[in-house]
Amino acid sequence: MSIYLSSDVSELPEIYLELWSIRETASGARYFVGFDVEQRDGRVSTPIVELDCVRRVGVTESGRKYFLLGRTGHNSDAEYVWKWCVANWRVESWKDGTSVLIPDCRSGVIRAGEIMPQDDASHPADGGSVNGDNKCVD
Repeated sequence: MSIYLSSDVSELPEIYLELWSIRETASGARYFVGFDVEQRDGRVSTPIVELDCVRRVGVTESGRKYFLLGRTGHNSDAEYVWKWCVANWRVESWKDGTSVLIPDCRSGVIRAGEIMPQDDASHPADGGSVNGDNKCVD
């Protein structure tokens, strides 16, 4: 499996994540971790600078806007990227801050089709398969 840097924010200004969580490091930095439904891979954001907990929309240090779709969850591709980030960024400790920041995170209030058009490709949350070859770091 390979890790790659994301496209420039001007080329890819918005990301739609399913099976997402918010990780907080000991330094206080928070990151989105989840499955990118358009690029079809695991993703870890740059640090979060703005978060609308009700709308489940956030902006990261890179200027990219993230939309958190459906319920919180875990995706093996995203976890692979997060583990890589923890090791390579020398993160000493971290915690999952999702339920503190978004108390109704287990409620699927927003679905992918309500924000973006659905295509014929199946998504992992719908039982589709995940391409495990590519992983993305924002």
